[in-house]
Amino acid sequence: MINFRDLLAFLNPIWHAQQHAGMGLVYLFPSGDTSGAKDYAAISAALSVYQTVVLTDGSYYFNQGITVPCHKSLKGVSQNVVLNFTPITAYTALQITASANTTFSEYGPFQLVSLASVPGSIGVALNGSASVLTTVVYGVTLNRIKTYQFDLGFYARTALHTKMLKCSAFGASGVVIDGQCVDFVADDFYAYLQAAVFGATPTINGGVKTGIVVQSYNYGAAGTQRPEDVHFNHPQVLGAAKGINWITCLYGSLFAPVMDYITDIGIYVGNYDGGLQIKNLYVGLSGTSAEYGLLSEYKAAAPAGYLDIDGAAFEAYTNTALASASGGASAAIWIKNKNDTTRIRSVCVGLNSGSNKYSRGVWLDHCDDSIIDGVKVANAAIANAGEYLVNTNATNVIPRGVYGV
Repeated sequence: MINFRDLLAFLNPIWHAQQHAGMGLVYLFPSGDTSGAKDYAAISAALSVYQTVVLTDGSYYFNQGITVPCHKSLKGVSQNVVLNFTPITAYTALQITASANTTFSEYGPFQLVSLASVPGSIGVALNGSASVLTTVVYGVTLNRIKTYQFDLGFYARTALHTKMLKCSAFGASGVVIDGQCVDFVADDFYAYLQAAVFGATPTINGGVKTGIVVQSYNYGAAGTQRPEDVHFNHPQVLGAAKGINWITCLYGSLFAPVMDYITDIGIYVGNYDGGLQIKNLYVGLSGTSAEYGLLSEYKAAAPAGYLDIDGAAFEAYTNTALASASGGASAAIWIKNKNDTTRIRSVCVGLNSGSNKYSRGVWLDHCDDSIIDGVKVANAAIANAGEYLVNTNATNVIPRGVYGV
């Protein structure tokens, strides 16, 4: 006969973790304790001894963030698993840390919810070393994780072989890929960054709501390192100031990106050594302070790669001409500052916008050795009549099939 005390012990996930140390997998259930203490204790105990912890459907509560070494896995049985976090100053809900073990691991599906808008808060962080390049987060797959009301949904630094599958961020900013992140692939990433989602003033990304950021990181003695082989397939960003801020990367691609209701720049491209391909792009700018559908501004002395824009549609939803906040003309595409070896193909500007206007269609500025093949611009979509393709201080530019309708 089982007495009441033994039954309570059997139902306690901490007891299971202690009794089955070294086993591969355990299932956890919500405690019902909204203080966050019990669920935090249970999941911490389980992760300390099990390789994989699986959360059953329901709402869990945590009074502090969860930290997991990257060779462990934390899964949910479905997206009905909700992890709620009480407000903590500048906290990370799920932090995945570096490990000497190179076992591949998986996280999700589940939802991470910050119960209040906390500046500096992060939903999921892959935190490899900030100083040593060999201490990495290795082989993590983030599978259908949704983050709500965080300053930043996802962050990765010093992470190798990372996959994001159908993850989404509803908050101030979407994802930041920082420093030596190599082989980072995201499929169907979605960022909804409308003002009502995150009530507090955002502090990450300089206070600018940004869907995707790819940037270098200063490792101190190890120097400044950039990401490599970063690929986003069908990302969608809605309501950001900047859709994508591609500051620097060695090799990368953006396939079928949708940047909609963007209030400043659809895609900003800085350094793209090795090459960057953007294919089947849609940008819709909103508001009269929006500037560019795509702005490419190479910062190094000379490019060591190519920029390939293959298929793009640009619209502007304002009823008057866009006025560039930097004082110049706005443009659907502005390529400038030694962006050599650029190819732009099959671009449409304003075909569905009616009288809504960019200042110009495609603008090449100090951009040599470029091929422009098939640019179609609606006459009513640009404020400066006839400026479908503007070439300033660029040589070796081959325009083919550029016209207005």
